[in-house]
Amino acid sequence: MGGTRYMGGRLCILDVLQRKETEAMTSPAPTDVIDNPPPEVVPVCDRAKADGTPCGEPGVFTYFWEWGEKGTCCVQHQFLQNQIAAQIGRGVQYAPLVMPGPAPITRDERTRLKGEVYALEEELKDVQQRGLEMYRENATLARQAQAATVRGRETELQLKDALADLERAKADLEARDAEHGVLVEELERLRTLAAFMENETEPSRVD
Repeated sequence: MGGTRYMGGRLCILDVLQRKETEAMTSPAPTDVIDNPPPEVVPVCDRAKADGTPCGEPGVFTYFWEWGEKGTCCVQHQFLQNQIAAQIGRGVQYAPLVMPGPAPITRDERTRLKGEVYALEEELKDVQQRGLEMYRENATLARQAQAATVRGRETELQLKDALADLERAKADLEARDAEHGVLVEELERLRTLAAFMENETEPSRVD
């Protein structure tokens, strides 16, 4: 507590009791109401650490000693005060702090928020519409890509067939060229043979 001394790690109960009795003689009569801090004030623990420095932790409870002292404490100092109360045989009461609630919304703020909500809803509708259009475009592109893939495969098969036909035609042409060469050679042989036979028969006619 604020002016409590520590001796060897234990509270000096006599100092606490004497000081509290003195304060009780000068303090106003206690009331049954435990005051909470104003809503706009952030409560902190008003107790002191062992070295005498302020605690400063967030306040969780308001406390009220039976001799009239009251204030705000954290969970740790509530535990310490309960120990002191048990040691000196005096009572202390606690009540949870009522934390400040949100400030009420004014009419202008409500109107502004409604306008923002409406604008966000319209923007959401636009985004959803654009998303739907993009989905449809993507579906169309996917179908076109699939059709192009099918046409590409068909064209590839047709090209393979055409190359196969070309190879067959080339083979046929080579075969015909070879056959034509044989026929040409046979024709030349027959011409040569005919000329020879003609030359052989001419002296007989002269005789």
